[in-house]
Amino acid sequence: MDQRQLSILAVFGTGAWVVWLIYSAVCQYLLTRSKAAAQDRILSCVGSPESLDVFLASVPGREFLRRLEPDPNEEWRGIIRSAQTATTFAITGIGVLLCHFMYRDVQSLLPFSLGAFILAAAFGASAAVSLVLHLHSGLLPKKRG
Repeated sequence: MDQRQLSILAVFGTGAWVVWLIYSAVCQYLLTRSKAAAQDRILSCVGSPESLDVFLASVPGREFLRRLEPDPNEEWRGIIRSAQTATTFAITGIGVLLCHFMYRDVQSLLPFSLGAFILAAAFGASAAVSLVLHLHSGLLPKKRG
């Protein structure tokens, strides 16, 4: 594998990753926007405190209140995503580093390996900081002892 092929592969991989990030952000935005619109439509049907009380006492009203509650697992999902990304970059870095040792004539493998390790460290640090901040803020339960 020469340097040109490696650079084409790196550009394609980076482009695919950026497209995936944009796609997931747009999906999350559309989901949040549709939930907010549905909640606004439901609340616009309620005209007085008495009708709100009747609505909240009904089965659809209880379901509406349940959906307004934050998902207790959402905080964990962000931390897990950062840890998974760190693991992916670490494994990629190890693989590219092994390729560097196997194909010594290709000089550009070492910088890609170091870049993957730097990204792995950054995402790992992000997951650790998120975990500590979530624990200290009370968003995650502390260990029972």
